[in-house]
Amino acid sequence: MILYNIKLAIRGIIRSKLISTINILGLSLGITISLLVFGFVNKEYSTDEFLSEFENIYAVLFDNHANISQPIVNVFKNRLTEVEAITHYTQEWAPQIYLEDESKNTFKLNYLMVADSSFFGVFQFRTIFGNPKEKLIGPNKIVLTKSLAQKIFGESNPIGKTITYNSTYIQNELVEIVGVIEDMPHNSSWKFDAVLSMETDYKMKGFKANQTSWGNQNFNSYLKTRGNIDKDALETRLNQLFKEHAIEEYKKFNIKIVPYKDVYFHQQDLSYQKHGNEFNVKIISTIGILIFILAIFNFINLDTAQQEKKLKTFGIIKLLGGKKNRLFRFFSYDSFIIVCAAFFLTLLLTTLLLPYFNTLTESTYSLLNFFQGQNLIFLVGIFLVTILITNSIQNLLKGRHEALELLRANKNAKRKNYLRNTLLLIQFILSIILITSIIAVQKQNFYVKHFDNGFELKKIIYANTNKILTGKINALKDKLSDLPEVADITFSGETIGFIDQNWGLYINNKGERQQVKFAKTDVTENFFDFMGIKLLKGDGFLKDSHKRIEFVFNEAAFKEFNIKDLNDARVLISEDNNHGRIVGQTENFHFESVHSKVRPIGFMHSPDADRVVYIKIKSDNINTIRATIKKIDAIWDELSPSFPFEFHFLDKSWEQLYKKEIQFTKILNLATIVSILLTCMGLIGLSFFVAENRTKEIGIRKTNGAKTSEINLMLNGDILKWVLIAFIISCPISYFAMNKWLESFAYKTELSWWIFALAGIIALGIALLTVSWQSWRTAKRNPVESLRYE
Repeated sequence: MILYNIKLAIRGIIRSKLISTINILGLSLGITISLLVFGFVNKEYSTDEFLSEFENIYAVLFDNHANISQPIVNVFKNRLTEVEAITHYTQEWAPQIYLEDESKNTFKLNYLMVADSSFFGVFQFRTIFGNPKEKLIGPNKIVLTKSLAQKIFGESNPIGKTITYNSTYIQNELVEIVGVIEDMPHNSSWKFDAVLSMETDYKMKGFKANQTSWGNQNFNSYLKTRGNIDKDALETRLNQLFKEHAIEEYKKFNIKIVPYKDVYFHQQDLSYQKHGNEFNVKIISTIGILIFILAIFNFINLDTAQQEKKLKTFGIIKLLGGKKNRLFRFFSYDSFIIVCAAFFLTLLLTTLLLPYFNTLTESTYSLLNFFQGQNLIFLVGIFLVTILITNSIQNLLKGRHEALELLRANKNAKRKNYLRNTLLLIQFILSIILITSIIAVQKQNFYVKHFDNGFELKKIIYANTNKILTGKINALKDKLSDLPEVADITFSGETIGFIDQNWGLYINNKGERQQVKFAKTDVTENFFDFMGIKLLKGDGFLKDSHKRIEFVFNEAAFKEFNIKDLNDARVLISEDNNHGRIVGQTENFHFESVHSKVRPIGFMHSPDADRVVYIKIKSDNINTIRATIKKIDAIWDELSPSFPFEFHFLDKSWEQLYKKEIQFTKILNLATIVSILLTCMGLIGLSFFVAENRTKEIGIRKTNGAKTSEINLMLNGDILKWVLIAFIISCPISYFAMNKWLESFAYKTELSWWIFALAGIIALGIALLTVSWQSWRTAKRNPVESLRYE
């Protein structure tokens, strides 16, 4: 009997090839995209949970900010029994770092962390060789990741071996390998090739001052507790200890600790780690659910329509004494076969899409490890839910009616239409919400891309210099200036848009001493002219400004520090009030992404502001730019053969500040396309069903003189009605969701009325284009054929 029912089901599927194909494709596409979306969501929410004792790690904040100084961290070291370890760390300041083995082979490090001896006491990454927790002590020690260790030493144990360390600012240092750790998994917020002991960088000019300077807040800090603790009680003890040992002017500030589980989404200023946007992830997870619902509703709609052709067969079986379980099986086989086929196709689609998914989400899933853990549970759950929903609903609805009712044609058509129209309405609502969202997101992306940052980005390349090159900086200036294609050059201490220095010191404002905080970088005297940054007050820097220690601040600094006039305030670098003069005020410009409001920034003039060179090229012709870069590369290689010319376009680097938004947009684009495809598939299937159901009615209307256009309008009328209702329902939902998303930007576009109107028009156009062809075919049919249909 089972084989017989399977044969009947397969015959039925083959007879309705188009509907069956749409059903299988729609269900498999919906499940595939949902599965990939939830794979991404699972990755985001499990970030860093691979770390041992993850729940006992806390970020340490000073005055509600992640930037902290070394003396502040030292206050807490070995003073609290409930704290197992506390660490501070930073990314290596040097932009170019190479390791060199005995054979003079060089290995470039893209990401190097610089940390104190407690780093691996707090973060217990899986160790392969050595004991990083106890050995990262003193100068010239380094811990490598597995992939880097294998590049240099192969599979052998490198512990105790030395390698030459060359960076932009420190050269020819022999460093000892004291540990090898496992590579970071893709759900890690950490991204580094190696960890260098902090004492190594004390050889760098200016770095050693961090040991004693409370104002140089250039580090991030974490602590690890001994088991579960009362967070509030520990925070109180930390503040008591801080106020006992801090220097007088810092005692007014507070220490705060944040559980590690809240860092990835909610503590973005811990800038040496990757971060996510929880609201974006929630939107994406909601989209995954919506896509799955669309796919299921499509399947139910089309499957129910197909099953209605069997109502009379169902009624005959029931009239002849067929029991409920036999009736259930009768209707289950074809649905079960379609669901199974869809799941096999899901596996194939997932295999094909996984490489693109990995690129888009910065993941490293293989097919084997993708279908395990929560993803496997989710897939099995979807399979069971799909089978349960698609079979239970239709059989429960049909099983309640008597056999004679089922034998009467279209007795329950109205009630069935309610179910089908409700599902169709929900599909349109979801599609319009997604279309509205993608238009709003694209509008914000356009706004950000064309946002006036307040300085020039186009036709500017920049590169980080090095210790060798800074000794020949005048020669570099002269040779670059001699190139006819170069319009201008300037220098700064850090790349604009990626300024990591944060100062906390005092100013004397009209005789009143006040503590201030600001981002800080060094520049040469022509920096503002080069960048097109407008000076509102003062004349800016002169060539000898560094001799007098002069500053230029932005409008935000003047407002926050309550400075009314340039001569009212001095920055207290020393007790000599003649130093630290403020010689200019710039207009506010965005030296960070538009997620944040413009904060205070201070510029100091320095002849040693030569860590970053900016080169403005006259032409915007790509071939001319390439030729110019080749000439610059030749000059660079002549002056600094040990460190290659690694340049970047300033506008392209700036786009990286919106990496998460670009990723979010791509996922939303994909989801919107899939939702539209699913809606179209459902409409195609339903248009065939409606046309078949109303063939006799259409024949009678045409016999009585109805025109083709009138028939077409009648068949399309329902679609127009449901799109309009869906539009009215979806608008407030879309507005709320997108308004909430835009809150993550300090500067944002408006949700104009035309966004919602355009989404409605697109949805209507898609619906009409999808069903019109079938409606036209049906309306053009010979009425004699229509009346003979049944």
